[in-house]
Parts: sequence; C-alpha cells; structure tokens
Amino acid sequence: MNDVKKKLEAIHLKNFLGLRPELVIGEAVPGEEPDFTVSRPAGSLGIELTQLLQESPSEESPIQVQESLRARVLALARELYKTSDPLVVVSILFNPAYPLAKSRVQWLAEAVIEIVLRNMPPTGAYSEERYNWLNRSYFPREFDRVAVYREARLYSEFLVRSR
Repeated sequence: MNDVKKKLEAIHLKNFLGLRPELVIGEAVPGEEPDFTVSRPAGSLGIELTQLLQESPSEESPIQVQESLRARVLALARELYKTSDPLVVVSILFNPAYPLAKSRVQWLAEAVIEIVLRNMPPTGAYSEERYNWLNRSYFPREFDRVAVYREARLYSEFLVRSR
C-alpha cells in the first residue's frame, strides 16, 4: 500500500477518535484488510476506513475534479517559480462561482506568478490583490484573491496554499 495513503488513513482515524474518545480502546495497528486492527481482551476489532465523496449537482463540475484542478494549478505555479527569487508563501482563494477548466491550468499557473511578482512585498511584509473590474486583464476570475507573504527567513521554495 502507498505510504502516503496509509499516513492519510492514520490521520483520519486519529481525528475521528479525537471526536469520539470513548471509542479509544487500544492501539490501532495499520494493516491492509482491515485498514487498522485493535487488540482487545474480547478479541480483535477491525477498522476499515471509507471516504464518502460529496455529489455535485449534475450541471456542475464534481467537487473532486475542481480540487484536483486547483492542486494542478498550485503545483505548476510552484514549479514555474522554483528558479525565482525571493522565497515567498502564496495564498490563493479560488472563486467558486467560476469553476476551473483543464484547458486553463497552464495559463492560471502563469497568472499566479505574474500576480505574485506584481505584488511582491518588502521582506517581512504581506501584500494582497483581489479580482476586480480594473485588473481583469491579468487577474483570472477563477481567483478571488492572491496574497503574498515574504518572510525574512524561508528555507523552502515557493509555497502555495489554497483556501
């Protein structure tokens, strides 16, 4: 099994048990089928985690598709910015009124870089730009706002957060 998937399952189980502490009855040991096993005096208890996905109305793009496209935009923007200076943290609030299209992923990632460079704050400061009528020529309607944080000490490359 994929290590990332197993770690994610462990996080989901921990969060669930944090909400229901009365269910904590022993150490959950990771496995395949079931996902976790808990040893108890009365016998073993198997825990299988299932992810329920929210359905979208038929006329809308599925939520998971939009999440995936947003992740692709962020990853591509991060990759495009890798060779740039200075190191920044970028936060993007996507506009749910305008779903992302696969054909615009590259352009949106490039737009992120342009917006970041236009809004580069001094070291230790923060800058933000919101979509409006005046900046629509370069600011995609799919973004509500883009914030740029320029910390004095960042030891990692361009980071992107999505809200």
